Amino acid sequence: MTRTLLAAVAAIALTPLGAQAQTLSTSNWSGMAYGTVSPHAPPAASTAQFWTDPTTGCSYARAQVGNYAPTWHLIHNGERIGLTNGRISCEGVIRPAR
Repeated sequence: MTRTLLAAVAAIALTPLGAQAQTLSTSNWSGMAYGTVSPHAPPAASTAQFWTDPTTGCSYARAQVGNYAPTWHLIHNGERIGLTNGRISCEGVIRPAR
């Protein structure tokens, strides 16, 4: 009886985890690391902290690590600092065109 119980617990616990890990690694996270390329984004040499997309009105904050090109992250509650609020139509992360 103990073996049957352990086998059932192992089958329940391991099957969904393996399927979920495969789903996350193949589809959900594939484009998130780089963001969407925007031709309207400021150039990579820009040092501004905030930027508002002139075509969508979405406000972004700049983030950069080391020698990598900066990425611009959507500001969800921008009205608190005098910018626009994020909307469902705004891209979450954008990067400058190369």
